[in-house]
Amino acid sequence: MPSTHYTGTTYYLTSWPNIVIVLLANEIWSHYQFKSLTLQFMQVTICSHLEQKNVMEATWYPSVS
Repeated sequence: MPSTHYTGTTYYLTSWPNIVIVLLANEIWSHYQFKSLTLQFMQVTICSHLEQKNVMEATWYPSVS
């Protein structure tokens, strides 16, 4: 099954460089404050209420449970 692509904004925390927080541009996750995705074998968390940190555009692949 092909992965669905989501465009999002990444937020890197300097205190925890392994952690990437993602704000999705798509409205599909709008009713969820937190969701888990896998990006390049890293676990990332989506939070809809964050201040903007270091920003870049990326394509996201929802992980398969």
